[in-house]
Amino acid sequence: MIQECFFGYIFKKQQKNEETMSITAYDQLRYLKAKDTMALTGLNIAGIIRKIANSYGLEIGYLETSNILPDRLEDNKTFLDMIYNAISENLKISGDKYCFYDNFGKLELQDIYNMRTNIVIGDKSNCTGYDFTQSIDDDTYNQIKLSCGNKETKKREVYVAKDTSKIAKWGLLQYYEKVNNNMNYSQIVDIANTLLKTKNREKLELKLDSIGIETIKAGSGVFIKLDKINDVNINNYFIADKVTHTFDKAYTMSLDLLMPSKEVLVA
Repeated sequence: MIQECFFGYIFKKQQKNEETMSITAYDQLRYLKAKDTMALTGLNIAGIIRKIANSYGLEIGYLETSNILPDRLEDNKTFLDMIYNAISENLKISGDKYCFYDNFGKLELQDIYNMRTNIVIGDKSNCTGYDFTQSIDDDTYNQIKLSCGNKETKKREVYVAKDTSKIAKWGLLQYYEKVNNNMNYSQIVDIANTLLKTKNREKLELKLDSIGIETIKAGSGVFIKLDKINDVNINNYFIADKVTHTFDKAYTMSLDLLMPSKEVLVA
């Protein structure tokens, strides 16, 4: 059975000599680099993708259902930025993570947890090298501060969610953002608590070299088993943030992996 790996369109050909040609091909995401202005009203992430795809003749596959997002005007933005902004906005509201990608010629949106595979990579299976980083220096926050204008008092109100135990351990790491003035108190508190839940964690990054596996792509969940790294054992699912497949004398791949949430721990 043939494994469907990539369906795309040739954008560039370069003849290097009589025997060698370099070809650059992209999937449909390449067409989403175009810019436009769009009013996005009463739509969830899938609705935004569908509106863009239908307007520009792109093929659609499975699109996961998510929250209806606040109305917005996306002015002079690429279509990719519009979609990624929607995914980021939904993450603030619900804490749910989605992956948007081209699945062999069709644009798809999947809940990241539905992209887990049964593939295991570790120091005793498939892995040929790794680089593991634990950090609170990038996108880690233990205090969330949101501000919003009050239409009645004409003053700016502030909402704070924090983890005092992590502040004592790491020092104060604050995330600040101005939110939509049309949101009510309950909505703003929910966003602050959701942001704290998703960002109040040590970030684990793992770069790993492995034998090639055709089904692994960006967004795939891979079970990683590595012993005695930085005095811990890794025995959990990670998300493939970037995957490079190399077809040479041997088929290999390089993975940039991220810890998917605070619920995934090292043991």
